[in-house]
Amino acid sequence: MVYERALAAFPLTHFLWLTYTRYLEAHLKIPAIVNAVFARAVRNTPWVGAVWARALNALERSCAPDDEQSDTYQRATSASLQVRFQSPKWSVCNAAVCNPVAVLQTAYARDMNISGLPLRLFPSTAA
Repeated sequence: MVYERALAAFPLTHFLWLTYTRYLEAHLKIPAIVNAVFARAVRNTPWVGAVWARALNALERSCAPDDEQSDTYQRATSASLQVRFQSPKWSVCNAAVCNPVAVLQTAYARDMNISGLPLRLFPSTAA
């Protein structure tokens, strides 16, 4: 497949991962394969909030076990995430600079606007 060859050559390109997973979700629709590709995507691009958000969406759509969803959510919130703000420059956020949960929620909401799929919001982080 063309995507696999492109990812073999450029594994750190988050746009390729996002495009490949959108293709798989739209055409293949086999949850186990889609989730496995998302696992590879977050392993290769752990700083991209949109990849984490879409991986969490895919886990929920596939009715993955709660412990798997929770583990993925915990790994996402502990990652140093890159997020695009209103300016065309990219900013790298870490726990000392910004709240990773807010970054994930923003990426999640942005993905919802793009895909139009109605899914639940992240659990509340209030103690």
